[in-house]
Amino acid sequence: MAIAPSPVHLRAEAESRGRPEDHEAYTTPNMKTPLVSALLLTLAAPSFAQDIFGYDIRGGSTFRSTSTDFVGDFTTLLPANLPLFAIDFDARAETLYAVEDITYAINTIDTTTGQVTPTGNSVTGLVFGSGAIFVTGLTASADGSTWYLSRAVGNTTQIYEGDITTGSFTFLGTILNQVIIDISMSKAGEMYGISLNTSSLYQISPIDGTAAFVGSLGYSVQFAQGMDFDWLTDTLYATLYAGGGVGAFAEIDVNTGLASNLEVTTALDAEMEMAVQFPTDDFIGTNYCQTNPNSTGASGSIAAFGNAFVISNSVELFASNLPNSSFGFFLVGENRGFVANPGGSAGNLCVGGMIGRYVGMGEIQNTGPTGGFSLVIDLGMIPQPNGFVSVQAGESWRFQAWHRDSVGGSATSNFTDGLEIDFQ
Repeated sequence: MAIAPSPVHLRAEAESRGRPEDHEAYTTPNMKTPLVSALLLTLAAPSFAQDIFGYDIRGGSTFRSTSTDFVGDFTTLLPANLPLFAIDFDARAETLYAVEDITYAINTIDTTTGQVTPTGNSVTGLVFGSGAIFVTGLTASADGSTWYLSRAVGNTTQIYEGDITTGSFTFLGTILNQVIIDISMSKAGEMYGISLNTSSLYQISPIDGTAAFVGSLGYSVQFAQGMDFDWLTDTLYATLYAGGGVGAFAEIDVNTGLASNLEVTTALDAEMEMAVQFPTDDFIGTNYCQTNPNSTGASGSIAAFGNAFVISNSVELFASNLPNSSFGFFLVGENRGFVANPGGSAGNLCVGGMIGRYVGMGEIQNTGPTGGFSLVIDLGMIPQPNGFVSVQAGESWRFQAWHRDSVGGSATSNFTDGLEIDFQ
């Protein structure tokens, strides 16, 4: 049976900072043991280096670091001395938001300077209850507009849905009769939280807040904790804290709840809230190859939006500057090439070697009135003459679009330029 936190326990452990009024926040009487998990003796290693930003509650300062060398890259940015217990980046990983405890004021944190700036808004729509009340977590949804906020009310935790830019939130329900000390949502929309009472991971419904037990962390947590997903690799990172300056930067298995230690953070003497700044989708690739104008007088062009990490599988191809109401499709191959006017075309083929065509169901496009078309591709299903293949990290692939055209009443075809993407 979980033991409830005492109502007199406040928000952050800071006895070494000369603030006895803040001693033993977010703790439970049965969590008075030091870090004892044998699991944390086994080191794991993150796959990609991601920037991590956060707030050291124990030291009262903003910080930045990386996922591959958290302690070595740890840099204190700027003192803030604010009770920032809930932080996360927006869905584009551009703006880092932080909600203050007690006042629920909404701030942004500058990732260059660490400056904390009030937005002028505070969280509204909160349902109050009896007992000590603390904000515990904040997380963004991948839809770009929906946010979730958790807060402890006595020995229960409430979950809210809302808009961090306005501060308007709506109560969804009670997660558990336990203190969920932080929450984070995956890019796929799965939300998780850490129970302070049992040092365990729970999956939380974004509809009504109901929770399902996943498993023990294998680590006794006390006080404030930090946790956030890297949306690129779908990795759940955490800055776990056991009290007295003892902590670890860890990766949490969302299938078992177990926390694998990446680095011991005790040397930092820090109690940290954290957020991962993952790479966001953008235009990728390098254009190449000589093109010939089509019937519009312009040369067709190709572009790709997404990111070059294979594990993300996030690439959308675009063809533009094409004649209206013309059919076309994309080509793909591993080599550059150049064939002038293949098959009597008015354009040039810029993909060489084994060439695949995106001509499956729904893949042959029509430019319509916009003079362009696009296609989301699956990096695990690249068409080739002998079947489908998967893109591997370290490979370069070339793309081009072919399209029908008409010049002087005579039917012909043309091509865009080529696009080379170096995948990681």
